[in-house]
Amino acid sequence: MEENKVMTEEMEIGAKIIGNAIIEAAKICNQITEIGGENSKELVNLVLGRCEVLKAEILAICCCEANYNQKLDMMQTEKNAAYDYFNSILAQIS
Repeated sequence: MEENKVMTEEMEIGAKIIGNAIIEAAKICNQITEIGGENSKELVNLVLGRCEVLKAEILAICCCEANYNQKLDMMQTEKNAAYDYFNSILAQIS
């Protein structure tokens, strides 16, 4: 018997944040590899690692007991932290 699995609005918002972060991480990784350099592999790993952390945090927030607005605020905070990290990596290659 197949269950109908419906995503909550929080899950849809979280999925969108994760999807956009993955796209942004891919763009940054492409920039890093185009520039090259001795530490490019480490920088790519840092970007990918931070993306994985964001995904885990967003999923944890979606499943937590907070109310809707609290979840949105927590997801936005995590997103901002990830993008700040991405920007710090970009600053290192500029």
